[in-house]
Formats: sequence, structure tokens, C-alpha cells
Amino acid sequence: MKRTAVILLVLIALAAFGGCVSGSEIKNYNAGVAAYEAHDFLTAKAYFTAANGYGNSPSYLSAIAEYERLYLDALAKFDARDYDGARAGFSAISEFGNSAEYAAFIDSLAARYNEGMTAFKAEDYPLAYERFVQSMGFKDADEYAERIKKLEINYLTAMEYYEKGDLLAALEAFERIGVNYRDTNAKIAELTALIGENGVIMKQLLSRFTESCDGTNEALTVTVSEMTKAGFVARASNGLLITGGTDEDGYIRQLSFRQDKDLLKMLGEEGSIRLFAHCIHALADEGETFDDILNDIDLYFEGSRTIGGFRIILDEDGFGGETLTAAKK
Repeated sequence: MKRTAVILLVLIALAAFGGCVSGSEIKNYNAGVAAYEAHDFLTAKAYFTAANGYGNSPSYLSAIAEYERLYLDALAKFDARDYDGARAGFSAISEFGNSAEYAAFIDSLAARYNEGMTAFKAEDYPLAYERFVQSMGFKDADEYAERIKKLEINYLTAMEYYEKGDLLAALEAFERIGVNYRDTNAKIAELTALIGENGVIMKQLLSRFTESCDGTNEALTVTVSEMTKAGFVARASNGLLITGGTDEDGYIRQLSFRQDKDLLKMLGEEGSIRLFAHCIHALADEGETFDDILNDIDLYFEGSRTIGGFRIILDEDGFGGETLTAAKK
């Protein structure tokens, strides 16, 4: 009789101190811990939820909820193409879900981007475009892909001029591309040679003149004040007057560079000679350097030396100035 009473008291105590814990709740809790430690968080969450608060299952559930929050934050950054932020987020919770796979995928995008940059610098634009597109907007991949698309558009425009035989327009269009896209450099060399056989155009002449003066204390700018189908008038920043007559295709047939008496006085004899040497250098083929021309300047002034198909004559005008004239042979 006493033994029976003791058993009842023990059962009552267990009921009082153990609450309503069942064997299944304990089993779910233990299974949740095992799944958690195996990084199977989805399964762990289900087991801990079924444990009905047994043990420290609420703490485990809070930890899983924090993982989920960090994962969703990293995923949002990935969708927004904030790949650096997304990779940092996924790497911090690499054991959660497919976070490690996302981090590895972002690394593959970076690798594609780097391959694109290498190809771009090597002027392999088709490969660069392919890699930048595969980069899915990593860093400035989209901007580079767009630049390459514009190169293609500009190249096709230049080729239209080329195929129509409009050599000057084709040359300018190829030069505007600015890089060796496809065979741009070869086309520029070809067109330059073809145009060179006919002479020089105003734009080329003025560009060569300023390039000859560039990098010296004689550096000048040139402004075109008048341009017609028959010729042009331009003036350098030091007052040098440049006039030229062109044929119907825009090639210069005759040209003059005039230094008035005030410019001659300002430059002095040596400075005046050097300025005329720059003028002659603007007509030069690629072989002649400025120093070569300056050393043989008297031969040019005398008309016994031609350059770029032009014969040079130096005359004093009636107003105290000097005019250097170049005429196509």
C-alpha cells in the first residue's frame, strides 16, 4: 500500500516538473540539433518547430531566422547587381543553403569580366564583348559592352563611305573610331596612301601644322575663318595668315603662309624662319622631319626643293611682310 502511494507521488511530480513534454518533442529536438549541425537548416527548422519549445529550440529557431535574414539581404544585393556586397553577404553565411554556390558564381562573373578586360586591352573586341555580356553587369561590364557596340556601328558607317569610294569621309570616319577595331588601322593606312597620291586636304594640313609646332615654345592654334568649295582662309594664334585653293575633291592645289611686318618684327629673323619651316613641315611626307627641313630651308626658299608634291617660293610682299607660297607641281 505504501509502495503504490510512492509511485503515484513520483508520477505526479514528473507531471508537475516535466510539463506536457512528450517523447516525440524530445525526438524532434534531437533531430533538429543533428540537422542544424549538418547545416541542413530547413530540416532543422521543421524539427525545432515541432519540438514545441523544448530545450533551447527557440534559440536555434532565432539563429536560423537570422541566417534567413542575411541570406535574403545578400540575395537582394545580387538581384540589384551589387555583386561585391552580395558576395560578402553569401560568404559570411557560406554554410547556409546555396550561399556558397552564389559566392562561387559571383567569382565566375569576376573571372569573365577580367577575361573581357584582357581581351579589350588586346583589341580582341569580339571576345571582349562576349565576356562582358557573360559578366551580367559585373562592375562596368555593361558600359564596355555598349562601347564595343558603338565601335561596330561606327565601323559600319565608315565602311559605307569606303565602299562608295568617298575616301575623305571614310578616312575621317575610321579615324573617329579611335582604336584598331577590326581592320581600322589597315584601312586608315590604305586611305592615307590613296589620298596622299592626290595631295593633302585642309584639315590634314592644319592638323600637321599644329602638330609640328606642338611641344615647342612655338605651339600655336589655328582658326578657320572662311571655307568654301574653292578654298579656305585660316589664321594662327600668332597672326600667321594661311590661305589655300582646293580642287572639287577638296585637295589643296595652291597654298600661302603670310607673315606681316608686325609678326616678322616680333619673331625676328630666326623665329620667322622657324615658323616658315613649320609651314613647310605641314606639307611633308612622313620621311621628312622638322630638323631636316630647317637644315635645308634655303633650298626650299629658292624653289629648288619640293615637298609633298609642292614647289615652295618665298617672296616679300608690298606691305613689308613675307609670303611663303606652295603650289602643286
